[in-house]
Amino acid sequence: NGFGSGANKVGQFGYLWNQSAGNPSSWTGEQYWATGQLVRQVGSNGTTWYLHLRSYNDDSPKAGNTTVLNLGPYSVGGIGSTCLQNPGFENGFTGGVGNNWTKYNYSGNVTCSDDTTQYHNGLHSQKIYSASSSNEGGVYQRFDVTIGQSYTVRAWFKCSNMQIAPYIGLDAYGGTDPQSGTISWTAVATSTTWVQSSQTITAASSVITVYFDAVTTGTAGSLWVDDAEPACSDIPSPPIDGTPVALGTTSIRWNWSDVANETGYRVKDTGGTSMSGDLAANTTQWDEVTGIAANTQYTRRIYAFNTSGESGPSSGQTLYSLIQTPSGLTFGAVTATSINVSADGPLSNLALGNSGVRVSNTTTGANSGWQTSLAAWTSSGLAANTQYSFVARARNGDAVETADCASAAQWTLSVPPTSGSITADKPTACVNQTIAWTAVNGFGAGQVEYYRYAWDQEPTHTWTDLETQWSSGTITTTPTGPGTWHLHIQGYNSANVANGTYDYEVTTVTPVAANFDGDCDVDQDDYDLFEVCASGAGVPYGDGCSPK
Repeated sequence: NGFGSGANKVGQFGYLWNQSAGNPSSWTGEQYWATGQLVRQVGSNGTTWYLHLRSYNDDSPKAGNTTVLNLGPYSVGGIGSTCLQNPGFENGFTGGVGNNWTKYNYSGNVTCSDDTTQYHNGLHSQKIYSASSSNEGGVYQRFDVTIGQSYTVRAWFKCSNMQIAPYIGLDAYGGTDPQSGTISWTAVATSTTWVQSSQTITAASSVITVYFDAVTTGTAGSLWVDDAEPACSDIPSPPIDGTPVALGTTSIRWNWSDVANETGYRVKDTGGTSMSGDLAANTTQWDEVTGIAANTQYTRRIYAFNTSGESGPSSGQTLYSLIQTPSGLTFGAVTATSINVSADGPLSNLALGNSGVRVSNTTTGANSGWQTSLAAWTSSGLAANTQYSFVARARNGDAVETADCASAAQWTLSVPPTSGSITADKPTACVNQTIAWTAVNGFGAGQVEYYRYAWDQEPTHTWTDLETQWSSGTITTTPTGPGTWHLHIQGYNSANVANGTYDYEVTTVTPVAANFDGDCDVDQDDYDLFEVCASGAGVPYGDGCSPK
């Protein structure tokens, strides 16, 4: 309405131009606008600015109106499209709202939906339902323009009854507040058949906003909108996802099908950030090699674009990167029948998805199953003094397995000696009489590889690993004096690891002349032998007798 005196005019506006939304808490720095157009410049790309206005009359001093009009936000940087995307509502809906469009409520709440029974062209239209006159709203979309140029927006409209009031609204400043005073609203003729309506506006910023609005003045009803212009009719269709491939622990290949009428593609994350930059036309795969962590799940969506704009996203591809191969194995406690073994890391995110690590005893065919930690596995039920080979592998959250790590081997311990493991050929012996010792269960796999032994009259022995080895047959020892003698035994496996000791005891005595049978005592057996061998002086020795 301009400036000056008279009804509906204003003497001047006081304004603040800043980056704060809402009513200013202070008007320090207020400037004045009293003629012509007001032009303000936004800051760097990505920043958001607001215009705060209050009015004054022409009195001196001027009297101000306390009502504040807050306009904005305004930002630098384009939308990325110079036309309306999904103008015919054929490129899908999200939550009842056509893709690339945004629902708004002017008052109350309207209901938006995809209608496949009422459409001007194609198979879909945007339906806006108003339950009462207190429920008004619709959908909006912004697109890039050139400041100072005129733009005409058209669309086709159809009402369910004659109480529906449709509107086209254009905001030359590209705002998103449907109640903003910068929006120019044009009423569309109410019709129960399809009619086209248009509105023209001169761009005041680098973006304009298009609103399609509906409200009922009586009976509840719906407005259908279709075939809006300027249409990005040549925007490519959303690409169809292929099957992604994990190339390594730090790289993933994303695949898709080529679409028509595109000049390139972008691969974006779920937040809409382009990870690939602009890829060339006809590209159908891209290897992401930066910022990928081992065994981590990523989701990417593919967009096609051309000079008219960018397509909607593909459905989305989700994949885990590969997990590291175990670097080796670590052996823990070992017994004669079990071996503790664990895989060496690092192995990332073992608790996610189908991730895991598995250790296998390749000698027996047993394995740990898929575990979600690097805790040791006990391979049990093994034979003593036997070598077993092990490997480990990991799998990522998608259950893609690595190769096995290098094989490593470990021996079980030997069977520890006990009271019955070794026997002497006599429980007692005479001094200087040879004693033969036998390993009852022998030597080799499943038993003991060899013993080390010491022979003395001490009840215990301190082992040095330098004692005499015994690995086959029998051994003999000779007591050189009377008393108690001990055979000290320690068992070893094939890896020369000791396991268990035992002290075997033998009693020796000094022989006497009457000990004819050599068992170091004089008893009835000696008498019987004497009687058989000789019955008096001069009698020849009997067969089998020797001089005593």
